[in-house]
Amino acid sequence: MEDPEAYLTAFHMQMMLVGDSDVVRCKLFMSTLTGMAMNWFISLLEGHITSFAQLSQLFREQYLANRAPPPVSYDLFDVSIKARP
Repeated sequence: MEDPEAYLTAFHMQMMLVGDSDVVRCKLFMSTLTGMAMNWFISLLEGHITSFAQLSQLFREQYLANRAPPPVSYDLFDVSIKARP
């Protein structure tokens, strides 16, 4: 249910601690998934994924609807500057 970009960024940060090979990333990524995301992963054809970049792209496409909307200009109307004493 969260933004796939945020999820992938957090995963990449964790991977910096344990190593950064494609094989390790693909295998460990699966262990971070639960529920519908795990079902999606299991449904992928065996041998279809050849790199973590490909897996990441498929993940982004699958969960595109969960992506955080980009800020729009009218969001700036809620910004205020606090005067210094």
